[in-house]
Amino acid sequence: MAQLLRVRHEEIVPRLAGTRSIAVAVLDEGAVHARWRMGDGSELSILVNLGEMPVAHAPLPDGRLLFSIGAGTTYGTSSDVLHAYALLAILSSTGPDAAAP
Repeated sequence: MAQLLRVRHEEIVPRLAGTRSIAVAVLDEGAVHARWRMGDGSELSILVNLGEMPVAHAPLPDGRLLFSIGAGTTYGTSSDVLHAYALLAILSSTGPDAAAP
């Protein structure tokens, strides 16, 4: 819990002003990929799978892994699978919509 609070305080809160939603994609039952354009122009991607089975997803953006949880959850590999009960949070300096607010 302390790690999540630190990530929120150091990485998310300073970028909140001007943040807007980019998109959300339902990957499967219980699994989504949500994206936000942060106020500084960076992109926050959060993928979560609350289901019992792994799900496929589009290629992940290049960026810095802020947080991950879940057995077998990896970032920076060629796998396009999000494992069961897993979460990835990735911060990219720019994204495909690269228009900063």
